[in-house]
Amino acid sequence: MDIDLDAEGSKRERIMEQTVGYFGEENVLSIATYATEGAKSAIKTACRGLDIDSDTAQNLANMIPSERGINWSINDVFFGNEEKDRKPAKEFIKELEAIHPRLKDQILAISKLISGRGSHASGVIISPNGYLEQQSMMKTKKGIRTTQLDMGDTSKVGGLKYDYLSINALDKIHVAMKYMLEDGVIEWQGDLRSTYNKYFHPDVLEMEAPEMFDMLFDGVVTSAFQFEQIAGLTVLRKINARTFEELCLANSLMRLGTVTGKESLTDRFVRYKNDLSAWENDMVNYGLSDSERKILHDLLDIKYGICDTQEYLMLTVMEKGISNFTLTEANAIRKAMASKKYDKLKVYEDLYFERCAENGVSKEFMNYVWEELITPQLG
Repeated sequence: MDIDLDAEGSKRERIMEQTVGYFGEENVLSIATYATEGAKSAIKTACRGLDIDSDTAQNLANMIPSERGINWSINDVFFGNEEKDRKPAKEFIKELEAIHPRLKDQILAISKLISGRGSHASGVIISPNGYLEQQSMMKTKKGIRTTQLDMGDTSKVGGLKYDYLSINALDKIHVAMKYMLEDGVIEWQGDLRSTYNKYFHPDVLEMEAPEMFDMLFDGVVTSAFQFEQIAGLTVLRKINARTFEELCLANSLMRLGTVTGKESLTDRFVRYKNDLSAWENDMVNYGLSDSERKILHDLLDIKYGICDTQEYLMLTVMEKGISNFTLTEANAIRKAMASKKYDKLKVYEDLYFERCAENGVSKEFMNYVWEELITPQLG
């Protein structure tokens, strides 16, 4: 079982110390993490072992292909991958073979080997009767007591997992409140929660105030959950967000990939927002029937035809008129998407098309949902 808690980044260490104090040192371990040799690091390690200079090693590493910001595995680079429609990287292989005859074998041998250990930044596992009932303990180089099992295996053997997520915005809000109290802009209400609820809780803020959006667009607000980044500010201005719901959607859009290589989700959203009939026309041109289009309108009219979050991804695959996934299956495909575990994702992709076929869904409809709504989540 997992429990996620949001906390100020500056307070996380204290919170973890109090967790140990509350449950007992014999019941609490940080979760171990293991670093493995990926494609690029395997190349650099092999080059060091064969006394190949670092510039050459870096040039080879830079030749590794990537998709959606994720590097190919070294096996895909050398041998291709039919399922992912990948061909061997011939230029890379030719360059590598010219440098050293043993380099390929060394890279393949090193790839995926564990090369380091550490502790999860925020995850701890709580055991009911001492961790030795389910786990074994080791220490990192810094002396942090951790499990010997990684995150996945730790979850399988049981125990209660606490994940103390570090939210830097909470630190900023707390500091801002401190300064406003010191300057007399707000008044202390007896405790931190009451003070926050009186002045800053979403229920008391003017969420539609035009001045607030102007301040965002003009860069006066220097920190608004990643909108201060160029990518976030670009999306914000492009969709001309003027409601809180559109702010949330903008925050999702800047994370998503392109739609089947044609256009960004942001550009598609702007096109649909300016003329909702454009979405209708796209679905008609894709070959969707009236009933199929109605299913998507019921699901995504509120999002202007964009499946922007994991929650809407789950709702889409759980829709009876599409693949009719159970909640468990929908959560599994969400997790596979979020963690980019392509082997597991392939299993649920096959299940998706199988269920759609069982439900009598047309090829056009099942392909539209997968390619235009679900696949962009991989970005």
